Amino acid sequence: MRLAGLIVFVLAALAAPASTLAAEPPPDFCERKIVDPAIPWSSWAEPKPDGRLGFGPSSVRMRVLPRLVTPGGKVGFELSLNPGAEIARPRWRVQTTLGRALSSEAGKPLERRERRVRTVSASRRTSFFFEAPSKPGSYFVTAKFKSLADRPLGYFRLHFRVTRPTLSARLAVYAMYNARGQTVFARIHNYGTVPVLYGAPYRIERFDGTSWSLAPESPSAFILPQYTAPPGESGAECSSFEIPPSMPFGHYRMLKEVSFAGHPDQEATIVTAEFNIVP
Repeated sequence: MRLAGLIVFVLAALAAPASTLAAEPPPDFCERKIVDPAIPWSSWAEPKPDGRLGFGPSSVRMRVLPRLVTPGGKVGFELSLNPGAEIARPRWRVQTTLGRALSSEAGKPLERRERRVRTVSASRRTSFFFEAPSKPGSYFVTAKFKSLADRPLGYFRLHFRVTRPTLSARLAVYAMYNARGQTVFARIHNYGTVPVLYGAPYRIERFDGTSWSLAPESPSAFILPQYTAPPGESGAECSSFEIPPSMPFGHYRMLKEVSFAGHPDQEATIVTAEFNIVP
């Protein structure tokens, strides 16, 4: 299947005037979350950001599969343990349903399954997967957890979107307007079906009215880990640039290099996000 053309966007989040801006972003800006606007999201129907369920053994975590998937891929989730945790024995009945999301809240069920989960171990994860339908569109997987005695424990509704293969990375900044001494926070958003890979390095450029050039304040030394933004989600790691007190006012942009997992022939791509330094 031929990949759709690469789409690279510039995204800058608008904010209040610099005099009212906080020096730190809201707590969830640098947390991984769904970014595709076509994927419904409800906080009451999702696991905690760290995968906690809110019931049962505290060491058990839910890992949701990427929210953007191509036809024939997998949708659903798996249960695993925190690193180093001992085997858990939850003794659950788990009912899962794959459905097509419609205008109504209920949607249209396509397939149902039920299984018992007596143990969760570090050596073997417990998977609840469905094959993604061939028809593009919005789908959901519900999971109803009950005790073996049929007592309700928890309910989750996980949304996915089936779409053609696409490569799409964006860079978002928390605030468009920033004062000297504040910190510019930015992170990668993945609007494609392939994981986006990126590191810590970035550069800062200044616009002089006609062209962009490297700002003298742009950092040059970085640690070199590699991060991932799953399909349809943001990366959980922010890039942060502390504005020096003497940095000139003006229009700037942050640039980061990204690549796409499984596509070694695809050239690395530069994504950018613009911001201003104001009095």
